[in-house]
Amino acid sequence: MKKKLFGFFIALLAIATVSVIQINAKASVDTTRDCDKFAVIYCGTMSVNEIRNKYDQGAKIFAAMGIHKNEIGGSHKMGVVYKDGTITAGGKLVAKNARTAIRNMSGGAKIKNTNAAIYPTSRMGSAQQAIVFFDKDGRFKFAVMTPCGNPVTGNPTQPPAPRPPEPPRPQPTVTCDSLTVTPISRTSFRFNVAATAKNGATINSYTYVVTKDGKEVLNTTVNSAEHAYTATDAGKYSVQAKVNTNIGNGITSSNCAKQFEVEIEKIPGVKIEKTVNGKKLDQVKVGEQFIYQLKVTNTGNVALKNVVVTDTAPSHVQFISTDKGTIVNNSLSYTISELAVGGVNTINITAKAVSESASGAVNEACVNAPEVNPSDPTKPDDCDTAVIEVPIEVCDLATDTVISINQKDYDSTKHSRNLAECDKIEVCDPKTGDTTTVPKHESGNYLPVDSEECKDKVPPVTPPAPTTPTPKEQPIELPKTGPEEAVVQIVGAMSLAGASSYYLSSRRRNN
Repeated sequence: MKKKLFGFFIALLAIATVSVIQINAKASVDTTRDCDKFAVIYCGTMSVNEIRNKYDQGAKIFAAMGIHKNEIGGSHKMGVVYKDGTITAGGKLVAKNARTAIRNMSGGAKIKNTNAAIYPTSRMGSAQQAIVFFDKDGRFKFAVMTPCGNPVTGNPTQPPAPRPPEPPRPQPTVTCDSLTVTPISRTSFRFNVAATAKNGATINSYTYVVTKDGKEVLNTTVNSAEHAYTATDAGKYSVQAKVNTNIGNGITSSNCAKQFEVEIEKIPGVKIEKTVNGKKLDQVKVGEQFIYQLKVTNTGNVALKNVVVTDTAPSHVQFISTDKGTIVNNSLSYTISELAVGGVNTINITAKAVSESASGAVNEACVNAPEVNPSDPTKPDDCDTAVIEVPIEVCDLATDTVISINQKDYDSTKHSRNLAECDKIEVCDPKTGDTTTVPKHESGNYLPVDSEECKDKVPPVTPPAPTTPTPKEQPIELPKTGPEEAVVQIVGAMSLAGASSYYLSSRRRNN
C-alpha cells in the first residue's frame, strides 16, 4: 500500500512538474543566441543589420518563405513569436497562424536544395524573441527570430488599409505626329511618318497617298513607317500619311501632310550657226570685204556661263576685224560670260579673200559650254561651217563674151583665162570683101579692113535702079531736037562704058 501511495505521489509530482514546466515555457521567451543545428542562421541575428549581413547563409530558406534581402529594413519592432502561432510586437497581437523554417528536423514541408523545412511554430521549444517587420500600411509583413535567425510568416491581424478607388483607365489613343519628305534624287523621295500609340493601342501599318494636280498617283499601305517614292513627271505633289491601328484605320493629322516638287530635268544645250553674208555659201571677190556671222544660242533649260567661241580663218582668207572677242594669229576667240535660257549672242567677223585660191574655202566655228559636257570640257559642244566661192573671169569661147564662173567649173575647151580673146575687131571678109566684126582670136581668117587686097576685092557699088516717076500732065509741046539732047545722050553712053570696063577688070583679077 505504501508502495502504491508512494507511486501515486510520484505520479502526482511528475504531473505537477510537467505542468509547471509548461506554464513556465508559456511564460518565458528565449532571447539568447542558439548555436545549434536547428538554427537557420547559426547563433542567430540580434539586429536588422545582422540579419542583412548574414542573409546569404539562409538565402534559399528565406526566399522559400517569400522574404528577400532588399525587404529587410524599413518599419520594424521587437516582438515575440509564440508556439500557439501568435506574433506580438510592442505588446500587441500583429499576426496569427505563424509558420517558421527549421533546419535538421523531421517532417514539415521540405525546402528544395536545403536541410530545412517549414513547420507551424508549435514545433518550437519555446517562445522566441523576434524582429517584426511591417509594410507601408503598418501591417505585419514577416519576422526573424533573434536567437536562431529563423524566418517567420503569418496572417496579419490588422485589416488592410482601405485603398483609394482606382482612377478611370485611360482610353487607348493613336496620333499621327509628323511626316518628313527627304529628297533622294531629282525624282526620288523618302517619306517617314512618326506616330504615337498609348494605353494599349498598337500600330499595324501605314498608308501613303500621293496626289498631283488633284489626281491620285499613289495609294499604298506598308508595314514600315518609311517608304521610298519615285515620281515620273515634273511638277508639284502632295503626300498624306495615315496610321492603321487596332482601334481604327486612317488616323492622320495636318502634321502628316506635306508637299514636294519634282523639278524639270536640267538639260543644258548650246548651238552655233555660221553664215557668210547671211548665207551658207556666197561668192566673194579677191580683196573684197565680206562678213562671217556666228550665232550662238542656248538651246537647253539651264543658264550657261563662260561659253567659249572659237573660229580660225581658212587658208587664203584673212580676218580683218570683229565686233566681239579678239583676233590673234588669224583666229577668233570670244567668251560669253553668261547666256540665259533661249538667249542668243551674235558675232560679226569682217574678212577678205586674199587670192583666188580661197575659192571653196570652208570656215568652221565651234562653241564650248562647260555645263553641256562636264566630263570632257575641252571637247566642242557644237560646230558649223560656211563656204565662200571666189569666181574667176574667163572668155566664153562659145559666145565670145567675158563671164564669171566658179573655179571648179572652168573647162579649158570652153573657156580661156586670156580675156583678150573675147575682144572684137573689124575685119574684111576676103571671100566677099565685106567688112565685119569678129572676135580677136578669129581675126586670122580675115583681112584688115585697110588692106589693099581687100579694097581691090570690094565689088562696085551697083546704083539703085531708077524709079519712073509718075508722069504729070504737061502741056503739049512739039518735039525738040537740038544741042542739049545730044549732050545728054553722050554722057549716058560714057557711063555705061566705064561700068563695063570696071566689071571686066575685076573678073580678070579673080580668075
